[in-house]
Parts: sequence; C-alpha cells; structure tokens
Amino acid sequence: MDVPEVFYEGFSVEKELADIYRLTIKARVKDNNRSTERESWLQVNRIPFDVELHSAKDPSTSIEIGSLGTFDSLGPVTLTQGDSSYVFFSIPLSPTIIEKMLEIRDKDEKVAFKIRLTIAATYYHKQQGQVIVSDILQSQGMLWENTREGKTSLILIPEDKISQILCDIQYTEIMRFEIPLYSGTSTNDSLKKSVALLKHAARLLEQGKNEGALLDVRKTLTNHLLAEVLPNSERILDKSIRDDWMRKSPRDITAIYEDILLRIQEGLRAALKIANKFSHDDKTISMPPMRRDVEFLYFNVAQAVKRLID
Repeated sequence: MDVPEVFYEGFSVEKELADIYRLTIKARVKDNNRSTERESWLQVNRIPFDVELHSAKDPSTSIEIGSLGTFDSLGPVTLTQGDSSYVFFSIPLSPTIIEKMLEIRDKDEKVAFKIRLTIAATYYHKQQGQVIVSDILQSQGMLWENTREGKTSLILIPEDKISQILCDIQYTEIMRFEIPLYSGTSTNDSLKKSVALLKHAARLLEQGKNEGALLDVRKTLTNHLLAEVLPNSERILDKSIRDDWMRKSPRDITAIYEDILLRIQEGLRAALKIANKFSHDDKTISMPPMRRDVEFLYFNVAQAVKRLID
C-alpha cells in the first residue's frame, strides 16, 4: 500500500489576535489505495510539516532562503479508502517572514514554499461487525501542486497573491513611506535627539516591534519636544525649539509663524494623549497597541519634527 499524497489547493489569511496573522494553506489528502472490503477507511494523524521559503526564477529553479519552522496540521483527517479529503496547514506570518517575502519580490523573483510532510496513516475495515486495523503506514512526503508541467513540490505564490496577503494583514511597507529625517541642518539638541529616537522607532516598526516603537515615540515627545511642563501640568514645546523657530521665521510675518508653531504644539500634544492610552510612562505598556496606531503616531510626530528642522 502507498502512503496518501497531499496536494496544494490555495491559501487564506487568518487573523488571531490584534496584529497576529497566519497563512492557512488548504490542501487535499488523496488516498490511492483501493480496497475490496465494503467498509474501509483511514485516518491520517496530525501531519508534522517543515516549511522552507524559496526564491524562484521559474517553476523549475529556486534557491532556499531559509527555514520558517516546523508545525503540525490543524487536525487529523478521516476519509474513505481510495477517496480524498481536505487538510489545513497554518504558518505564522511574522514581520520577519513578510520582509523576506518582499525582498524576494523586489528582486523580480517569485516567492515560493517547499513543505516537507511526515504522513502517518492507519487503515481500517469492518469485518463481521468488528473494526479491524488493516495497515499502518508512515513515510516522508511533500506538499505537491499540480501544474500544466506536471506535479511539483515548489509552491509558487504569484505577485498578485503577495499583494493580497499584504492587503489581508493590513501591512504597511514603512521603508517606502518613511519620512526623511535629517538633523544635520539643525544645531538644536532636542531636535537632534528626537531624530535619533524616531529613526530607532522606524527600525522597530520594520521588525514588527510595535510596543518598543510606541515607547520611542512617546520618549521623543516627553523628553525632547514637549519637555517643558507648566504649573497646570500642560506640556509645551521646549524653549530652545521655540526660540529657534522664531529666529528662523520671516520678521514681517512673525505673528503667522507664532500661530503655526502653536498648531504644531497642539498636534504634538494630541499625539501624546494618544500614546498615553497605551503607556503612562516611557518604560511600560499598559495596553498593547495595534500597528496602525503606532504608525499614525510615528508619522505625525516625524512630520512635525521635519517641519521644525526645516
């Protein structure tokens, strides 16, 4: 008897908690063994599987980028002997995995997976009202895909499907939208330190470390931009920043630039109020933020800092 084969049929993106997503691969377990018994079936246990990420120039040529880990299928499968049934494989979509997939795509190559399976199947039949074990099989196998060229173990993900994955997980390629921050044109110490913290926050966002990025943005506000606190506990822009701004402002329209500075200050205060929803100090998180909230804070504060430097 032959061990059942498993064939790829597609994927979906499933959301677990907050910003945690999984790529769920739908496959079909196919048993090729025919039985002479009237009632015969088999159970395929949970399937341990190893996932490799590949970069492919074409369906026949690929380079392994790295292992994504070893996991188990979502449950055992019972099917009639000689028939087929669905099985599902779930792969966590960490920011690191997404970045690797984007690197492959940006080289004009195709993202691909190779999935190695350990298949264990127990065959049963009924004889005189009793359930009898016919056979127990175990073997190594692959997740196959049927293509026009035949059966292949290289599961190619087309570029439009990569875009679908990014859309499903609401992923933002932050390096493509990062606000350029340069402190070289400013001698203001508070602004230089703000730029350094915001650049670190951007790197943390790239790595999916939303909480660390939030704390960096909050430190930028409390330690450098809105460092001065009035007796009524209201925060205002650091005096050195205010002085630099007015010194650079056109003298004939000083009042206009004073008002612009107040509006920038209001925006930074609003950003701090949002950050305070997730953290009450610069070291601890009271509630895990969603990525989109951290990105919103980062872009707003970074844009304000860019304007203050310009």
